Amino acid sequence: MTRALRTGKTKVCSKQPQPHYAEVKAIASGNPMVIEKARIDAEIARPSRLHSEHQETNYKLRSRVRHLTDELPRLDCFLFHCRSRPDAPAGPHY
Repeated sequence: MTRALRTGKTKVCSKQPQPHYAEVKAIASGNPMVIEKARIDAEIARPSRLHSEHQETNYKLRSRVRHLTDELPRLDCFLFHCRSRPDAPAGPHY
């Protein structure tokens, strides 16, 4: 899951979940069971994080499609006026 934390004008994005202090301390202890638990917890959280990233990407793409669809009439008008200028070059231009 993408997390964005805003503090003032600084934006920090993290794609990976950040472990809590207790988890870091336990992993640093070297206990293999704790390390295995941390690995399993991360593996369990992965599908949820991927789903959230997928939803966020879909939202951004749909928003972009809406914006570009709204721009089409304006660009068609601009193209029409460019082609109708007397100093416009002859021939098809795409």
